[in-house]
Amino acid sequence: MAVQESSRRAVSRDVSAPLLLDRYSHYTARLACLPLNVSLIRQLQSRVPDSQYQPPHNFDGMERLLKPERLDCDSNSTTAAHEWRHWLQTFKTFIAVLPQENLNKLGLLINFVSPKIYESISECTTYDDALTTLQSQFVKPTNEVFARHRLATRRQEPGESLDVYFRALKILSKECNFKAVTATQHCEEYIRDAHGLSIRRRKTYGGAPSTRLLSAVHENSTNVSDLEPESVLAASATKAKCFFCGLLRHPRSKCPARDAVCHKCQKKGHFSKVCRTSSVSGSVTPNNSAMLATITSAATPSILSKAVARVSINGIEADGLIDSGSSESFIHPDLVKRHSLNVQHSKSAVTMASTSLSAHTSGVCKVNIKVNGRDYESVRLTVLPKLCSSVILGQDFQKLHESVQLNYGGDFPPLVICGLGVPKIDPPELFANLTADCHPVAAKSRRYSTEDREFIEKEVQRLLKEGIIEPSNSPWRAQVVVVKGESRKMRLAIDYSETINKFTLLDSYPLPRIDETVNKMAQYRIFSTIDLRSAYHQVAIKDTDKLYTAFEAGGKLYQFARIPFGVTNGVACFQRIMDSLIKEEGLVGTYAYLDNVTICGMTQQEHDGYLNKFLEAAARRNMTYNEDKCTFST
Repeated sequence: MAVQESSRRAVSRDVSAPLLLDRYSHYTARLACLPLNVSLIRQLQSRVPDSQYQPPHNFDGMERLLKPERLDCDSNSTTAAHEWRHWLQTFKTFIAVLPQENLNKLGLLINFVSPKIYESISECTTYDDALTTLQSQFVKPTNEVFARHRLATRRQEPGESLDVYFRALKILSKECNFKAVTATQHCEEYIRDAHGLSIRRRKTYGGAPSTRLLSAVHENSTNVSDLEPESVLAASATKAKCFFCGLLRHPRSKCPARDAVCHKCQKKGHFSKVCRTSSVSGSVTPNNSAMLATITSAATPSILSKAVARVSINGIEADGLIDSGSSESFIHPDLVKRHSLNVQHSKSAVTMASTSLSAHTSGVCKVNIKVNGRDYESVRLTVLPKLCSSVILGQDFQKLHESVQLNYGGDFPPLVICGLGVPKIDPPELFANLTADCHPVAAKSRRYSTEDREFIEKEVQRLLKEGIIEPSNSPWRAQVVVVKGESRKMRLAIDYSETINKFTLLDSYPLPRIDETVNKMAQYRIFSTIDLRSAYHQVAIKDTDKLYTAFEAGGKLYQFARIPFGVTNGVACFQRIMDSLIKEEGLVGTYAYLDNVTICGMTQQEHDGYLNKFLEAAARRNMTYNEDKCTFST
């Protein structure tokens, strides 16, 4: 009866011609399957008022109670499968109470679906075909690996009761395709889990997408038959120890040696049994001890050989020590005297690394220097006696370059101390898609607390020092926001919602699907994760895009020279860069999710080869990563 009423009301509804045609075909199909009587037809034709219409008296009460609602839900929604299963069960219950003789099930199905859903079954000729079509439309095939990952990582929420938590676990387990097992199989699974537990304990906790993927991969790819006997023994026998006390690994805040003083080196924070400092002897030789800026001989000790380069002083070959701890550049007086260099006599004090030690200079000379084939004219060198090298090139000389690299040949990856390097990557099209009405916007200045102002000033100075931002005269102006996390840690963010983000069209470059990445990684056994340090700030942007990133801080205007956090297309641009890097370098077993890169291998040898290839590619591109947040060979 409700369907007949809706059909009658739809006749007088004002809709467009194409939509009216679709609805007419749908209503025609529905009405053709209903047992309409003559009075209803006459009523529709003559538009008899509702008060003169008499409904049939043979409508069963059970049918009225069990009649389902019309199916009208989006097949792409996250709850589509649940809504479909519930509606299908109510529809089958409704059909069961109807007289089965000459029952048109397909007609009833059409009667209880919306016009939008009817389009997908309009060509079906049987009831079973229509149900199969709707089943495939609403119920998508589930990924067993991802379903088990969701079940394994589901945690009890704060305030959630045990009953609700167990009910949620039971619902998640329905898609995991669990099968009945024998007692022998159950025993093998239990033994496998016992070995897997010792391996999983070695994994570090992290919020990055790649770390969550490793949890799922380890659950599905690690079992007793796959592991080498040696790797199982190593995984179960190896126990990480604390670097500071020598006991089993634990948080630094709970370390018993946190406030202890070492009896060997007299330094605070570790026990003497784990101290790596060499024993202090009565006589110290220049070749095996830490060096200050003074020494009695002009010969460079071998301990500093990795930081020494051959330089030319006015055509004279000499050893030049690259010293990042020296604020100025110096020259030994023996070299000045031997080659009769012009010196402007002056005296000044030079403080050593230990403030209790100092020396006095005897003058200044300007010379032409040649290092690695590059010429430098009129370089100022201060004459200082008792140098450990003929020439010391300090920060005043090193600051002429963007960065200075020294190769020590160690086992660990490169360590970047002073800011971020600029990767050798083409600047992205960060603001390529702007609307036609794009125009400069200067957001209203905001007030900040004393604590926030001090933090903003400190962060701005750090970003300036690292070359991430620079002074600006842009017509755009965004405002900064101080974000405080749960641990009260403060972060500086830029609010671009009132400025350039209003006029930026979305770059729809996709992020990798987590479930697909899990399936690809499940075939491997050994994994390493690389965390890129301040990833966005490593990528330079075009000069024409810098003015859009301008922001106000401390009463001044700055703009970004690298990709800033908070712009609309920063995520898409960075993911495109990482995908291009993997493709151009031909990296195998390497998967990037924004600034987290996972390197995989079937064996340790294969894994190490893929890892070294990525590290070499990162070094060529001058990319910096955070070693503290990286995990290797898990």
